[in-house]
Amino acid sequence: MKLFDRLKFYLQKSVTFVSPIDLFVSRIFVKTRNKVLNHFFRIISILGDWWCWTVFSLIILFFNTRLGILIIVSQTFQVALQRLVKLTFLRKRPYIKHRLTISRLIVPPDKFSFPSGHTAGAFVIFFCINSYLPSISWIFLILAILVGISRIYLGVHYFTDVLFGILLGFIAFEIGKIVVDYILNFLKINYFSIILDLKLP
Repeated sequence: MKLFDRLKFYLQKSVTFVSPIDLFVSRIFVKTRNKVLNHFFRIISILGDWWCWTVFSLIILFFNTRLGILIIVSQTFQVALQRLVKLTFLRKRPYIKHRLTISRLIVPPDKFSFPSGHTAGAFVIFFCINSYLPSISWIFLILAILVGISRIYLGVHYFTDVLFGILLGFIAFEIGKIVVDYILNFLKINYFSIILDLKLP
């Protein structure tokens, strides 16, 4: 137990440490703020909200059931992993830790920044769409990147929060794909088994 606590302590210290790159990127975005960009990135940030990708997932279900299920399952893992990581590392948001130089333009759902859940959610959508509809996935890639940028611009995340959000989104997608494939194959096998049993005398 002591070893686990010590490991957790060092991991928290490594994440709560803000690199010069994080501060540099955040302050660059703060300096570029204006009314037009403020409104634009507030709107873009909404695309990473849980309710937004939930509605999107339900709409997709009507057109491509398997893709819709993949998005829902992957997002479920994304949210669970994101909360676990956030409550493990407890990295304070930029506007809290550097309130003299970085201000927030929106009210975030909590006070912890690592990793970016909005970015993770947006990239889960991209990875899922790319696996089924690669010809249009570039649209969702651009939107996902803009969501990540918006979180830094709005003062609620660091650059490394966004990078790890992308990684988390990919991990959640891979887990979701394995789970969905397993469940659907299991149901398919059992479905045909039932049909065969009914046809056998």
